[in-house]
Amino acid sequence: AAATATGAARSDHTHQQPQDVAAMHDCLTTQLPAWVHHGPQHLAHQMWEASQGKTDKVGNPVNRNDRHSHQYQLLYWPYLSKLVTRHTCGHHLLQPERQPQKQEPLRLLEIGLGCNPQRVGVGGSALAWHSLLMESPASQDDPRNVELYILEYDEGCARAWEQENPGVVTQLLTGDASSPAELRRAMEQISNPRFDVIIDDGSHINNHQITTMQFFLNKTTSDDEGYLKPGGLYVIEDIESSCYDWPANVGQAQRGPGTGGSRDCLTQKKSKTIPAEHPDEPTILGVLVEYQKQLLQWKRGKAPFQGSITHIDIHWGGAVLEKRLPGF
Repeated sequence: AAATATGAARSDHTHQQPQDVAAMHDCLTTQLPAWVHHGPQHLAHQMWEASQGKTDKVGNPVNRNDRHSHQYQLLYWPYLSKLVTRHTCGHHLLQPERQPQKQEPLRLLEIGLGCNPQRVGVGGSALAWHSLLMESPASQDDPRNVELYILEYDEGCARAWEQENPGVVTQLLTGDASSPAELRRAMEQISNPRFDVIIDDGSHINNHQITTMQFFLNKTTSDDEGYLKPGGLYVIEDIESSCYDWPANVGQAQRGPGTGGSRDCLTQKKSKTIPAEHPDEPTILGVLVEYQKQLLQWKRGKAPFQGSITHIDIHWGGAVLEKRLPGF
């Protein structure tokens, strides 16, 4: 993680003085959460415990045959450990005149609180992120410089959970993540809507996943950095929706529409939601594969999202898109 942080600040790095090296060493050994040092299984255990078992991001560490849970610790740990290390300790690698007067908060936005009768429980991942990112490694009385935002479709469920769990999130927003207008309205409620991590764990409907991703990653003007900070992560969970057509997560409704997956995983299943004039509508995986092809042709100016995305990683049931850092 230390080597990664060094790379992240390469353009500003000079020969370090002994006190700088000591400060960096102290930060790396005392200021980082334990899961950064101990690896993905430690992250999974803390996520499960903090969520009170109300998450399917990771499996029950006791019942390892839980086939309904993911192993997203293998997705999150490599990326989050790097990001948290850079955010917490990276300023020690900058020239003194370039060190920030005040550290910008690490901001995480997750779409989906878990308000669905088919899910394992409401708010589990919010509790997990609070534990993993907002609590100090030394004491809960000294919280980290982190802001946690949740966007949920089901307002009644969201407000009830918020009343029962005060102080867990910085701000709980409501709206339809498949609607650019509602997403824009939700972002206008945040004082600084620029995030280090954006996670789509919403309906899992392919068209929704595509619309939400394009909203957050497209830049509207040439000088607009967008909603995702440089070096930030955009995570899409449950992209196996490309291959299956299970009932979607749509709040407290007992059964939502199908997610739209098909056997080839690249084109959506034919349904009433796909107009006849678009018979080969791509799945979220189909779109990501096309973006990966564009990455291979970046010298021709074909890199996705105006060249800002430099890495697209497909994991077991999830995907990570990483945004380029300044100077790279």
